Order: sequence, then structure tokens, then C-alpha cells
Amino acid sequence: MSNSTAKNFRYPTLDMSPDVPRDMGLLAQDIDTYLTNNPGPQGTQGTQGRQGVQGVQGVQGTTGIQGLIGTQGTQGLQGAQGTQGTQGIQGLLGTQGTQGVQGLQGAQGTQGTQGIQGLLGNQGTQGVQGVQGTTGTQGVQGITGASGSSSSYFNYKADPNSQANSEPADGYLRWNNATQTSATTLYVNHLTSDNIDIDLFLAILKTEDKVYVQDANNSNNYQQFKITGTPNIGNNTYVQIPVSYIGAGGTGVTGFANNYSLVLITFASGVQGTTGIQGLIGIQGTQGVQGTQGVQGTTGIQGSIGSQGVTGLQGFQGTQGVQGIQGILGTQGTYITSTTAPVSPLQGLAWLNTEDSRLYVWSGTQWFEPYNNFSGIQGIQGIQGIFGPATIPQNSQTSSYTLALADMGKHVSITTGGITVPPSIFSSGDNIMIYNNSSSSQTITQGSGVTLRLAGTSSFGNRTLSQYGLASILCVASNVFVISGSGLS
Repeated sequence: MSNSTAKNFRYPTLDMSPDVPRDMGLLAQDIDTYLTNNPGPQGTQGTQGRQGVQGVQGVQGTTGIQGLIGTQGTQGLQGAQGTQGTQGIQGLLGTQGTQGVQGLQGAQGTQGTQGIQGLLGNQGTQGVQGVQGTTGTQGVQGITGASGSSSSYFNYKADPNSQANSEPADGYLRWNNATQTSATTLYVNHLTSDNIDIDLFLAILKTEDKVYVQDANNSNNYQQFKITGTPNIGNNTYVQIPVSYIGAGGTGVTGFANNYSLVLITFASGVQGTTGIQGLIGIQGTQGVQGTQGVQGTTGIQGSIGSQGVTGLQGFQGTQGVQGIQGILGTQGTYITSTTAPVSPLQGLAWLNTEDSRLYVWSGTQWFEPYNNFSGIQGIQGIQGIFGPATIPQNSQTSSYTLALADMGKHVSITTGGITVPPSIFSSGDNIMIYNNSSSSQTITQGSGVTLRLAGTSSFGNRTLSQYGLASILCVASNVFVISGSGLS
């Protein structure tokens, strides 16, 4: 091997024994050394891009003009093509000589340094968020429905074979007269044919309430009675209801047969009803106009990333809609019985059609049936829950007792000692029921600082609850209560 060029590349000479791998390896080392020590000229630096114009507040700032791409650095000189390796000596004709190793490509000239990227124009500021539209005005509170009547029904079977004043079998009722329409007392077991204990419900029936005994499968077969005195609970197992006959239809005229499936329907005056339907929520205010998108700035000269533009201000929150006006309290309800519809009725008036024994209510434009065939007609304003014996938890007491906050929504069953309503415990809307579970009267005492008012009167003070009587106590303001019920004086 000898040096035969000014660049000190080592090439094989003809007087050397051929050794292609060796010779090419040495030549490659020389070329690499040369290119390392003699790089291509440095490319000129790209022109610095101009800073993008700052966007005005709110409108998207125009992006800075795209900086001109830095001039491509001059390509490094192409490395000298590696001298074509001397063709290997033609081997003797015969076995194909190993192809000479491809001469290494001359090393690529070092690429000129990339011009520095121009700086990216600053991002324009975000447009201001549109102001949030104001919330629509709260809808007017619905008018409180008129006070009216309430009814409930329970499944029983007929026991016409006996007229004795004794407990009918579970799930049965009987008449005290073989001619059922001449009966003056109904005997009703406290368990329905669905095995539901309705003691509490039967205890609140009172004089002037209506009672219907109806075919469970055909409302045209019925008997209608009016309660003429306070029902009496016999041995806590059945109720003796004094009645007078009003009318009947279908099978009810001739009398119901033994084991006949019946529905016992009671129709009572409801207490003050719940407040009318909440007025509709006001229409949602329109969304504030979205701030216009800032104009896209011309792309600045590519360079280092500009700083993020300031975010636009958040739009103001719309004001809260005005609270709807409280609905007007409905007047005390009533109902009319006749064979023809009343003329010029007031909204909420209840009409019992004695011709078909159906209850209708005037909506203001037409008569409608809250439920068909007296199947649990919802009182227009009857407080739901006073007739729910299976769902009111019980607090049983056997001595004098002072009501506690934990009694809210329950019924307190007490045998002796009376009840005291304390001050500074309950809030408006809290409701408690009291059941005198004894054959003696008990006193409900208003505590110090408490006003206990008898519903429907201006009278207030301590109250007496007669044997097996039921009362409801409702807190209407701080330390002010209203009491109502059956057997209350």
C-alpha cells in the first residue's frame, strides 16, 4: 500500500498482492478522516422573522407575518467520489471471482447548518367572551287548588247470612238487616280481603261522611249510605258504622250474595290541600353573542414560538331570574249533589252526579273525573298521606309524652298520660299525628310559648282527644300549630 495522492489517500499499487477487504477498509478510513477535518462551509443564518403585530384586545390579533425560511445553508461540498476501487484482478476464467466490494460512496459533504428558524409572531389575544344572557323571569306560582273532598276504597266480601253485631270474618262486611237497603248499621272487619289493617282509617270516619258498598267488577251495582253517628270500634277487630240509606243501583237494590266481591268506598270532606302546581320556569335568557374570532394573523417568519397571547376576559354571568309570585291560596272547597251539572260553577267546584254516582270537578272550562268510578278519587285539596295507614311509622307510648323532632312524619300512639307540644323544636311544615289508643280521653297540652290553634276557629289552647280519637298537628310558623281531627274538642 502506498500514498499516491495529495490528500494522503492510500491506494493499492500494482506491485501489491490483491486484498480487497483490507485495501477498501484502509481507503474508507482515509476518506472519513479527510471529511472530518475538512467540513463543508457553514450555511448562512436565516433572516430573523419580524415580530407579529400584537392583536387588539378582544379581536384575535393578526399573527405575525411568516418569517422567511432561513436560506438553506450551502450544501456541503460533495465529498470526492471515492476512487473507484481498482477492479479486482481478473480471476482466472473459471470460478467467478468474488465481486469486488463496492467502493464506498464518497462521504456526503456535511450539510450546511440549517438557518435559524425565524421567531413565530405572537398569538393574538382571545376575543372577549360575549356577556351571558339574563335568566328568564321565574314563572308565576300556580294557584292553590280549592279545598274539596277525598275518598278511599278497600276490597271486601259480602256476608249476608248473619245480621249479628259481632266481628265478621277477616275481609268481610255485613248488614244489620237481611234487607240490605234497610240496614242502619254496617259491621266491617278491620282487615280487608287484601289482608290490609285499616284500623286507623276507620277510626277517622265521622258523621255526614258517605259510604258506598259497590260491586268490585261493575260500578252500576251499588248501595249508598250516609254515616249518622260516630263509628264505634269493637274489640279493635271490627267497626260498627251507623248509617242511613240514600240510594242503590243494579244488584245493590236486591242485595249482594254471600262471598260477593265488593269495594267499600268512603267519601269524606278533605282538609286544606297542597299548594297549586309550581309556575313554569321562565324562559332561559338568550346566550350572549360570542366575541368575534380575531383575524388570523399572517404567519410570522418561522422562528422560536412566540409567547401565548393573553386570554380574553370571561363574559359576565347573567343575573338570576326573579322568583315567581306565590300562588293565591285557594278557597275552602265544597261539593254539590244533583242529577244535572251546576250552572256557572267556580273553578275547583266538585259535583256528585247522583244519577250515575260519579264525582266531577270543574276545571274552569269543563267537567272532568279525577278518577273513574270512585276508584280512590283524589281530594282536590285533601292532604295526601292522612289516609295512608300502611306507610305512617308509629311511636308507641304508654305514659305522658312530649313530642320530639324525631316524631315528624309519624303517628304517636299513646295509652295514657297525654301529649305535650313543646316550643322551639319544630319548623313550618312539620306534621305529626296523635292516636288515642285507649278508652279514656287524653289531653294535648300546648307547651310554654306555644300557640295550639283549633283548625277552622280562632280558638287556641289545650285540647281533649276522646277515646280512640285521631288528631293531626301541623306546625305553620315558629311555635304556632294547627290541630284538627276526629274526637277532638
